[in-house]
Amino acid sequence: MELLPYQQQVLNDLADFLSYVERRGNLKEAFADYWLDRGLARPEPYRDIIPQVPHICIKVPTGGGKTFIAANAMKTIFDALTIYMRDEPQTVVWLVPSNAILDQTIKCLGNPQHPYRRKVDTLFNGRVAVYSKEDLLQGAGFNATSVREQLNILVLSYASFRTSNKEGRKAFQENSNLNTFVHQMKSGDVLSDTDESALVNVIRSMNPVCIVDESHNTGSTLSKEMLVNFNPSFILDLTATPREQSNIISYVDAAQLKTYNMVKLPVIVYNHHSSKEVISNAIQLRNNLEIQAVAEQEGGGDYIRPIVLFQAESNTGQEDKTTFEEIKKRLVKLGIAEEEIAIKTANINELKNEDLLSAGCPIRYIITINALKEGWDCPFAYILATIANRQSQVDVEQIVGRVLRQPYARRQHNNLLNNSYVLASSANFITTLDKIVAGLNQAGFSKKDMRAKDLAELAGPNPDPKLEQKQAGLFDTPPVGERAAIDEVTATNSNLVEWPESLPDLSVRSGGNIPDVLQDIIEQAEKETREYEEQVSRRSFENISEEVRDKMNDFGMVAHSAEQAKKLSLPQFFMKIPNMSLFGEDTFFFNKEELLKDFRLSQADSSMDFSVMEDEAYRVDLEEVGEHDYKPRFWKLQHSTRERLMEYLVALPPESQKKAVATRLCDLVGNMYPIVDQEVKKYVQRILDDMNVEQINDCLEREFSYRNKIKAKIKELATDHAETVFYQWLAADKIMTQESFKLPESIHPVETAPAIPASLYASEGKVNSWEAKVINEIANLDNIAFWHRIEERKGFCINGFINHYPDFLVQTKNGKTLLVETKGDDRDNSDSVRKLKLGEAWANKAGNDFRYFMVFDTNAIAGAYNLDDFLKVVGGLG
Repeated sequence: MELLPYQQQVLNDLADFLSYVERRGNLKEAFADYWLDRGLARPEPYRDIIPQVPHICIKVPTGGGKTFIAANAMKTIFDALTIYMRDEPQTVVWLVPSNAILDQTIKCLGNPQHPYRRKVDTLFNGRVAVYSKEDLLQGAGFNATSVREQLNILVLSYASFRTSNKEGRKAFQENSNLNTFVHQMKSGDVLSDTDESALVNVIRSMNPVCIVDESHNTGSTLSKEMLVNFNPSFILDLTATPREQSNIISYVDAAQLKTYNMVKLPVIVYNHHSSKEVISNAIQLRNNLEIQAVAEQEGGGDYIRPIVLFQAESNTGQEDKTTFEEIKKRLVKLGIAEEEIAIKTANINELKNEDLLSAGCPIRYIITINALKEGWDCPFAYILATIANRQSQVDVEQIVGRVLRQPYARRQHNNLLNNSYVLASSANFITTLDKIVAGLNQAGFSKKDMRAKDLAELAGPNPDPKLEQKQAGLFDTPPVGERAAIDEVTATNSNLVEWPESLPDLSVRSGGNIPDVLQDIIEQAEKETREYEEQVSRRSFENISEEVRDKMNDFGMVAHSAEQAKKLSLPQFFMKIPNMSLFGEDTFFFNKEELLKDFRLSQADSSMDFSVMEDEAYRVDLEEVGEHDYKPRFWKLQHSTRERLMEYLVALPPESQKKAVATRLCDLVGNMYPIVDQEVKKYVQRILDDMNVEQINDCLEREFSYRNKIKAKIKELATDHAETVFYQWLAADKIMTQESFKLPESIHPVETAPAIPASLYASEGKVNSWEAKVINEIANLDNIAFWHRIEERKGFCINGFINHYPDFLVQTKNGKTLLVETKGDDRDNSDSVRKLKLGEAWANKAGNDFRYFMVFDTNAIAGAYNLDDFLKVVGGLG
């Protein structure tokens, strides 16, 4: 099972944030810079929920695959933490809010055949153990030796460690099953008034990563205390509805889920005259959906058996078995087979041993109140039908999320099978809509993902003029007077649930006529779906979450330049695929990693001068950098851990010591993709082979400085190799240019440039004084149509052996496109020769309509221009 693109992007965001923390060494600064670099002009401040512990959140709506994202995130987190926590076993405390989700999570992660577990096994080389609380208390396969040889996933419910209940207190009591851990306890591991062997202290000693599933259910003082008691090194929240204090680093929105067929959206909502219509239309709509599903299956599609969730209310206000049995009898009387109906409430569970996705399961109708909350999941659930009387306020928001998952995460040919449906008969439809929107919000969606129609207002032989409403937006709220009129008229309706006496032929094979009301529902659903998908397509165009976009500056193209700019397609480098096709030559977008496939780092120059080197960048002791603000402890070795590591290494024979130090340095260097780890290890070993005892000891004392120097050398060697191969391939025509990059319709700079004539966008990105001088001179030339400030790492780049982002794109009135890189005479221009050569190579391949210029004030390097000479050339381009 592989990650979908939006799921991979979440992991990329996580890895990126971790790199910011490593570079900044300060959580508040890292969080602010992370979002500033993503275009947020005013990012939320980092909330230091548990001092010294990074605590971040990922927002993923229901159906987005939170568990699978979390399963993959463990590897990303430990890759960042391992080099700073060598003494602690890799341990994850995976917290869930309910027993239903607890059982589901253990089933997914504990079953070696489940796709989620197979993925975790792949990431951690099959050395994985999953424990329940019962396993931990009994010490079942859980001891001080075994935990150091594997990834340990402790799946626990929020309540399982809360001391307010008896079961929670067991974790704080003496436990002889866990005595093997006691001798490894460090000072600070043991909570006051607890025995060393208590489970909570064992977990504390492991300094675990905490993954909090559905974290919106936490947030109380008790929950925070529970997290503190675990002594976590890192906390990752996953939820559809983050709390206000959450430090969100990644958003997934409805458009991404719909694009990848994870959810049935939009939610089509219909309000009826009576519960009788709700029941009749729910049954007939479900029947029609199954007709479509059978047709798709016969055409080679998936097996789908649409299910209706009938949400009832109890006559007594309590769970009343007679209420549900009566509903079941009524459905049977209407011609539905009894085996197709199941009851699921807090105390009645007829779904317990049913596999609802099996073709052998007959269930098509489920009767409930609100027992189907978080933890219950069936993609075949298509219709939520509330059958309370018109005056009742049914708690629809609690279960609307249960009908959202898309079967098989695949789009069906018939659009009716790509939506979900809510049918109601409410006297106050506005309130019902509010509840449905609240339910969508709880699932991580919004009212934009819903379409609604009130049949009780629009249908009927003699509609009351008081009820007629102008058809504006779907979510327009009627004025107060009109709302009162609606309530006044409908208040005279029966307070009893009305049942239809009979229904048309329910056979899936029936070709009977579709009732007018149902036909209207189907036609409206198809129309609304088309409009919704067009909106989704627009929302997902730039792959920016709507919640992030709302916090960004947004500047569109100016009208007089937009038409010309939209026609522009900038060439970029592509690589030819050897011609094995009958239909001509294929190409793919060139990536610089291609150049390093044959790079042998282990054979490259390993000579390095360590006599001149930066001071050690990381302190051993925890440093408070402000009031209640600390550098996170996991970004450096804790003092006791470092001492033990030093004692161990110093005691080794010289050759063994070098090998151990090489392993340590490789851990610190980390992933150098696409250079394989084995090549890095051989290279580092060669460097150490040339060191004497004093240098090895110095390396142990200043390991991060040595790491930085070695890493810089590897990058330099890789770039040199990539440059050589790039120009060889370019000369041999293995690399070519193709039109590729289109300018976005809007840009989102955090800081903006001063007003300079002829800018393409209403405001452009920030420029320094030298850049402002150059572009102002260019803009005032008579032949210039427009200019644009290219954002570093976000806009157009020349994708060669390095990714080069020139400062400006300029277009002349006769269609010449210029890329301009400015260089101040006072700046370090050590990379200028490489960039100039690459830019000229791009222009030569791109064709006569494209130019590349590097501009200095007065001290231009060979091939570049001083400003005055450059302006003359550009002015003469026509």
